[in-house]
Amino acid sequence: MNSATAKSQASKGSAVPSHLSRMSEARRTKLEEIQKREQLKGMLITKFRNKYGQGDGSLQAYIDNEVLRFLNSNRLTETNLKGLDEKIQLEKYTREKKEAIL
Repeated sequence: MNSATAKSQASKGSAVPSHLSRMSEARRTKLEEIQKREQLKGMLITKFRNKYGQGDGSLQAYIDNEVLRFLNSNRLTETNLKGLDEKIQLEKYTREKKEAIL
């Protein structure tokens, strides 16, 4: 293996992709924070959909909207997450009651 091939393979194994290595540190940090936030959003949506919204499209849309609203307006604390969970649970209960009445 020649040195150019070794350098190429070493750069492929690095933790930072080549297009990120040319960015400023502030921009890289901002993009990483956005990526973490998107991962958190996806994780919360998946968690609540699995817990409350199986098969109910309108409740899944409600969950999506509530998670987005939560992430835009609240600090991420255990208490706030419990409040979000209770809010979604109450909405599911209310919808089930309405269906039972009809």
